[in-house]
Amino acid sequence: MKITPRNHNKAAIQKHITDFCTWFNEASVKKGLGIQLDGSDVNKSIEAKRGREIEELNDAMQYHMVHKEQVLTAVEVIHNTIENPGMSGLVIGALQSGKTGTAFTSLFAAPIHYLKSKISYVPMFLTTNQNSHLQQTQDAMRAFFRLYGDISIISDGRKNSLIDYYGEYDVDLAEASDIEEITLEDYSYALVRDMYPGKGKDVVSALVEGMTVKRQNKDINTKIRSLCDKAKKNGHGVMLIVDEPQFGASDRFSRDGKNVKCLLSKIIDEIDDDFFSPYTPNFMVGLSATPFDSARIDSLFKVRQRLNENYIGPNFFDGQAIDPSISNKAPNVYSFSDIGHLLEQKDFTELSYLLGNRENPINSKYQSIKVAKDGNKSFRSMSENLRHGAELVRTLLDALVDEKEEAYPDDHIGALLRLSNNRYQTDVILDEMGLNSPDSPYNVIRFYDNSEDIKELVWRHTKDDPRPYIVVAVGKGRMGDAFPTGCCISMDLTHKSSDANAFLQGVFGRMCGYGKKEPVVIVSDLNKEMWQEYSTTLGQMASFKSSRHAVERVVEKGKNKKVSYFMISNDMIDNEPADSPLHMLRFETVRYLESQKLSQPTSNQHVPKRYGDDLYLNLPEIMEKYNIIEYVRENAHRLAPELIGDIEIVPFNEQVEHISNKKDDNGIRHRSMLGYDLSDDKTQCRVNVSKADERAVGRSRSQNYAVPHQSIGKERGSITPVITVVKENEAGEKVEPDQFGKFVFESIHFLLKRQVKHYNPGVTELSPVLGHAFTDAMSDQEKASQFGTYLHAAMLGGRKELSLLEALGTDQMQRSLGNLFDRNTHTYSVYDDVIVFENIETGAIENNVGPAIIRLNDFKNVIGETIKAEPEFEEEVLERSYSM
Repeated sequence: MKITPRNHNKAAIQKHITDFCTWFNEASVKKGLGIQLDGSDVNKSIEAKRGREIEELNDAMQYHMVHKEQVLTAVEVIHNTIENPGMSGLVIGALQSGKTGTAFTSLFAAPIHYLKSKISYVPMFLTTNQNSHLQQTQDAMRAFFRLYGDISIISDGRKNSLIDYYGEYDVDLAEASDIEEITLEDYSYALVRDMYPGKGKDVVSALVEGMTVKRQNKDINTKIRSLCDKAKKNGHGVMLIVDEPQFGASDRFSRDGKNVKCLLSKIIDEIDDDFFSPYTPNFMVGLSATPFDSARIDSLFKVRQRLNENYIGPNFFDGQAIDPSISNKAPNVYSFSDIGHLLEQKDFTELSYLLGNRENPINSKYQSIKVAKDGNKSFRSMSENLRHGAELVRTLLDALVDEKEEAYPDDHIGALLRLSNNRYQTDVILDEMGLNSPDSPYNVIRFYDNSEDIKELVWRHTKDDPRPYIVVAVGKGRMGDAFPTGCCISMDLTHKSSDANAFLQGVFGRMCGYGKKEPVVIVSDLNKEMWQEYSTTLGQMASFKSSRHAVERVVEKGKNKKVSYFMISNDMIDNEPADSPLHMLRFETVRYLESQKLSQPTSNQHVPKRYGDDLYLNLPEIMEKYNIIEYVRENAHRLAPELIGDIEIVPFNEQVEHISNKKDDNGIRHRSMLGYDLSDDKTQCRVNVSKADERAVGRSRSQNYAVPHQSIGKERGSITPVITVVKENEAGEKVEPDQFGKFVFESIHFLLKRQVKHYNPGVTELSPVLGHAFTDAMSDQEKASQFGTYLHAAMLGGRKELSLLEALGTDQMQRSLGNLFDRNTHTYSVYDDVIVFENIETGAIENNVGPAIIRLNDFKNVIGETIKAEPEFEEEVLERSYSM
């Protein structure tokens, strides 16, 4: 064991304490919080510290210090809890963006409430169900108290006691002492004295261990219940802080159809069965980067996490920026097809199939073929497929690690691999990759055989091993696991994530954070498409499911298909700058058309046939002279923002692979290479001229417009560009093809090297699923919208369409209705497309649980109405309801 001297820089710690207070105070002034922090006494005490005490402060600052962005976010959270008593809220953060530091700083809300609202709150910090996360949270929280616990919290004297207000609703709270200054440590001591008598000597440990709980039934039935009982007994409110509130947030149904309440609902019920009511003091602050299920609940306040320019990851959610004040980068995401294209190895596209992670290949025409020394071709066996797939992964891994080590020679480079969904298959793949052998060039760390914190696990395995390390995950490697900054390569070789939440919280999310070394993420083609949609829509999902805790209804359909060509249209060129080479491409193409018979006025609706030299255009010369292919590649996403992918027109000196539908005697499909039909001197290229879609005449067209399918590429065994024409009259107005006029240039289409995605986002309505923990926080309108989503799916989603009444009779819709009213006191009636809830005893149209009336005449705009029991208005309401 070696003991090395440590540099105990007291001045750096003192400066940080001063900065922390300054950041807080400036934000507090802007928000009018009426609170200031003073760290002068803390800095004086640091000066006197020696030995182990100062060493612990150094460790706390090195590993757990809070940064400016976290402080600013926490002040906004605290301000919301003061301004909106009892209101719960969400911190919408970016992946690995420092939400934990924000959550810890939000603990200042408890003593601030003590000074301002005269209520004392018991913090409860909810982690995941993993022991490693609980221990990680507790260690970090102790460090937080060590650094910031003795900072003075000073009020400006303005108070707004809520004791009497809550007393009117039979909530018995103990009134806080009439003081103007307190510290987090002093507040904690008072809480420990009330909640955990006899443990006052180690205040921080008692509070941290008491307030941090796991999301599991055992803790709910013991620790959480005990904490809530003690809080009520001592007249304290509960401040619930939830890391990733979407996990364990919705009920499930057992095989016998019984409802099994979710963990988060059980916890909320232990605190208060009327938790989300404005008449109780308890509140929750949830922190998540993927709150698809709850972000649109209006009654929850929303705070977006502050970030800085060093953050790597998606800085957007639900259609808007998380922190619009910064410009940052996201990890580089590549699909298996992308890698196959870069390495000129097409088998990468079917990597999931080769490794046994899916039963059939993605491309129905794909065949895994090996070539013998004598040139004979045959199919690979299953074991040969796996070996071949493992070799491909190893080749890719070696290349990526070499590249990162060259770029960052001073960093210990690591990778995160998710090879399969089960351990046995994972070990088999590792064997085939040659990573289990003693002479492996990599230090393999299995993350699925332990519950250790990932940073500690990597440190323990690598401190005496200079080899690049590989962290292998199966089901873990997800939420809350902050990987070291040197771990900048990740591969998920499974086929597809179940939803956007699973993808973002998986290996992709582990590559996000501060200080990452240009991280690279390799995923399946489907997961790459999911990421492209997420980034294109700024965090809204239309084609993919967002979360298993959310239900979607399509309000407006979008476009999501693959295309193999790029269209340069008149409209596109008209919007180009004057020096764009596309103007010259149009000029040359128009000149070519005008030299032919088809430019002559006619009433014939068909494009005149062309023969001989008229079939050829000097496209190769034009494209090279004006650098069109390069221009399109560099400007494609500006020219056609609805196309997603690497857009590159096939050059005239290249060929593309064509797989025939026909098979040889061995069952192997014939493959061939297709090129352009060029003249002998390579200056002319055969082109097709086709009439534009009549439905598009007179309208502005984008890449959505399609030319006749048989004309795109592969014409006569060759690649054939297509020029489309429309008919114009003498006045230059577009007319129908059977009217008198001449055919003129409309667009020109080129085959692409690879298919790209044509995507126009749809509009979806997101609601929490049935049995969600936040159901009681939903407004009547939100409950009506949720009900409409389920009803619409029930009517259209089965083998046959159902009427509204038939759909209402299904088990799922009866469960959905059960969330909207109390069957013991109310009933419902259906009048055409209107559902009305009535009090059984009085017959009054009212509903204390949900909307009293739901209008379903338009599923894109389901309307819920809240109506109290006011007899004088009943007839008017009924008449209005039934007449619509």
